[in-house]
Amino acid sequence: MTASRIERFPVEIADGTVWVEVKPAKVETFGYGPERRTVYLGRLEVSSDPEPGSGEPYGYVKVRGRKYRIWTQSLRHDAAGWSDEPLRWVSATDELYRGGFRNDRDAKVGYDTKAYDSLREIERQALEAFDKAHPGWERESERLKVARKLSAQENRVGGAREELASQIRIRDEWAAKLAQFDQE
Repeated sequence: MTASRIERFPVEIADGTVWVEVKPAKVETFGYGPERRTVYLGRLEVSSDPEPGSGEPYGYVKVRGRKYRIWTQSLRHDAAGWSDEPLRWVSATDELYRGGFRNDRDAKVGYDTKAYDSLREIERQALEAFDKAHPGWERESERLKVARKLSAQENRVGGAREELASQIRIRDEWAAKLAQFDQE
């Protein structure tokens, strides 16, 4: 997979550090008929883990004296021009296995808790700080999506070439058998 040209960005908060990283955009199609359009929604990942995917121990942030893990993805709301409202972020965390906000026992943080509200605010601040430090990051997110689509298509083409070569070999075997009949 193609790596992002924008490095993971650390955002210092009162009780820890979170990292923001550009991820491949999400493709959405809106409308019908001639008004139908496809847009790329820039995607960012916020993580309290300095090396995501490295396994335990996870990175944590402290909220009200307790440790919490953050691993979320958000889409840029205004990227599609849905409204004229100020910048907002839409969660895309449901696509992450064991993502979201978790406590130090790896249990999900409930939506109705003060810790959830605090973690959501940390996430929002990190997204806003990244957006301010890297204007135009949405284009990089779109590039990553296009690179991923190209890689997938190249894999399909490679598989199709292998299948074609196999079918040509089988055809040649049958042609050779048929040629034996012509020699009799």
